[in-house]
Amino acid sequence: MFCLSDFKQLNFSGQLPELNTLSYQHPVKLLKLLEENFDINAFIPKSFTDRYYSELGRDRNFSLASVLSLLIVMHIFKIPTTSLLCIFLALSSDIRKFCELDRQIPDETFISRFKTTFEKQIEELFNSMTLKIIQICDDIDESLLKNSPDIGLNSMLIYDTSGLKPKVKENNPKTLVSEINKQKAFAKVINNKDFNPYAAAYKNMPKFAHRSFRLK
Repeated sequence: MFCLSDFKQLNFSGQLPELNTLSYQHPVKLLKLLEENFDINAFIPKSFTDRYYSELGRDRNFSLASVLSLLIVMHIFKIPTTSLLCIFLALSSDIRKFCELDRQIPDETFISRFKTTFEKQIEELFNSMTLKIIQICDDIDESLLKNSPDIGLNSMLIYDTSGLKPKVKENNPKTLVSEINKQKAFAKVINNKDFNPYAAAYKNMPKFAHRSFRLK
């Protein structure tokens, strides 16, 4: 078992800092590394493929693997919006090559609609990855030397808590609105046109919940 008694949030790039360095300083190398060692087609369930091509019919311009590769790029490089992703696509031939987009790139509407329409299938895709990843980890463990310090790491469990939103006061939108109103009132008192109440409100928001410092 791993990190069950720790209150520190873990993420993949934090555990493998060299990948984090690649994503920021050498993104093209990271894309090439993925291209040579990762095949998204091996993870796509047949049910997802059937639904995608049934939904789009003959007018489809992009393969399912290409669209899913776009989402992978979006998350790896922490691109916050689909509109910004489209800009990266238009400017970067390396991203287009990785996603196998030779002639045309999808627009923002297509990507947004894809994520909404195939939400369930995307979830099933990631669920299907789990067993295959476990097998990969087991194969790596079996290939290690008997005296390797890394033996047994395949049995570790990491719980991803990034999707959990605790029901605390600080997560209520009213808390932020209240803070913004306070800063607006303060701006009137000091009569400073350069003072930004919104920026001040966001800066003033607590880093963790008052109920528990473990809730960040």
